[in-house]
Amino acid sequence: MMRNRGKDTVRQLTNGPGKLSQAFSIDLAFNGEDLTKSTRLCILERKEPVRIKASPRIGISKGREQEWRYLVDGNPFVSKAARRSR
Repeated sequence: MMRNRGKDTVRQLTNGPGKLSQAFSIDLAFNGEDLTKSTRLCILERKEPVRIKASPRIGISKGREQEWRYLVDGNPFVSKAARRSR
């Protein structure tokens, strides 16, 4: 992941969707991949429960009032802290 991102610290590896994709070498070749059938990419179930927060999206000029950004509460790899929780 560090080599893919060109970083030497863990904190900067995945703090954003583009950075996460780059760290895992997920490129446009994965576009349309069916995660229920894929042999190249899958999402595993987490064993312990987490608290999910919603916050306004960042890095956009329109629609910032919508809380359409979801993140795990307390995750150190989120690009910016959430303002409110749901």
